[in-house]
Amino acid sequence: MTTLPCRLPLRPPARPAAGSEGSHLLRDRDGHPIHRGPPLAASSTSRERAERRLPGWLVTGMLAWLLSAGSLRAQVSGPMDLWPRSASVELGSSQQFGAYVPITPNTIVWLVNDLPGGNDTLGRISASGMYVPPAVAPTNNLLTITARSTAYPSSFASTSLRVTRKYPWLWSVSPATGGSLVIGAYRVSLNGSNFAPDSRVTANGVDLVTTHVSSTQLTAVGTATAVGTLNFAVRQPGPGAVTGNTVGVPVAAGVVAVAVAPSNATVVTGANRTFTATVTGTTNTAVRSLVSFVKPDKSANKTAPCE
Repeated sequence: MTTLPCRLPLRPPARPAAGSEGSHLLRDRDGHPIHRGPPLAASSTSRERAERRLPGWLVTGMLAWLLSAGSLRAQVSGPMDLWPRSASVELGSSQQFGAYVPITPNTIVWLVNDLPGGNDTLGRISASGMYVPPAVAPTNNLLTITARSTAYPSSFASTSLRVTRKYPWLWSVSPATGGSLVIGAYRVSLNGSNFAPDSRVTANGVDLVTTHVSSTQLTAVGTATAVGTLNFAVRQPGPGAVTGNTVGVPVAAGVVAVAVAPSNATVVTGANRTFTATVTGTTNTAVRSLVSFVKPDKSANKTAPCE
């Protein structure tokens, strides 16, 4: 005998009357009510969440900004660099600088001693990197030139620049005595370019008494104390000081000579007469004076030291 499972017929749920509080209830197979709440009404929590949502345009803008920033950071491919390195520029001229900027965008700003574009005291630099010095060299004439990224100010490159006065070129030195100097006092004429009223002639690094004749000629006086060579040069003093090239002039021993003035004189008895002696060809100019005289009896001439 086979036993079959017993299936009881399901009782259909009773339909509540319209308007009753159970109109929105479901019932299980046993007729018990299942509460699910109003099907179309939003809960208070859902309404609060909707009210806290950001406007769509603001969300779109923020996403675009974040994506743009990420894109820029991804395009910084290396350190910046600039050229030339440790340059020098004369007053009245200019110096062009260039920069390597491996950044997108590659826009930069140029600075002189951290001042964008520089100023009238330090000199000015253009957006293209052209530096023009001021009319007078700065007191501290060693400047710092910087190229800084505008997109990433923390990325920059710097180099030094020295501002000098115009270089005084020396072409020739002409001693007053001819092709060489002799030991003792001398006077020379110097020919060149860029000579200024305050230029100074030097001999073996020692300043001489200098006279400015023109931008191409100077004269100077000095004393040679030994046989050898005197190396003459011209220097520009003050801020931006610079010393030019040297030209050597030989110094010879020369011939020692003594000249007495007056060369002839008559002195009456009881009177005085002054004589001077000039020694050339040596730095030792000391002399011992002698005098020749004739006795009244016309005997032989006598020589004796002067008192």
